Amino acid sequence: MNKEQNKHSLGKLEPVSPSKPPTAPDAKWVPILKAFNPFGAIAECYAKTLAYKIEVKRLEEERQRIIEQAGIAHHVIDKTFRLKLEELSHRRIALVGFYQTVNAELERLHIERIKVLEMAQLAGC
Repeated sequence: MNKEQNKHSLGKLEPVSPSKPPTAPDAKWVPILKAFNPFGAIAECYAKTLAYKIEVKRLEEERQRIIEQAGIAHHVIDKTFRLKLEELSHRRIALVGFYQTVNAELERLHIERIKVLEMAQLAGC
């Protein structure tokens, strides 16, 4: 991984930036050269075709990168979701256990209180 990849977040898709169109080194001489060269128009069409093919290839690689990045983001979200569900399940089990313990304690105290009241009634007779 290079430094540029480390800067980006795992869950975000990065924007696609267009490539710069190719420019001739000295554009003012192009019309003059075309006038003397009959293959100038053919060469220009061929150069544009190659430039378009290169751009299509770059866009396809960019598309593949975005698909892979989306897959990674989906995997991260899925794992986080499963982890949170597991945490909730453990919390639920702990709360059910705590509730059963408290309920048993309250039931025991209620039974003791009833027995104490019965003893107090028997002693007061």
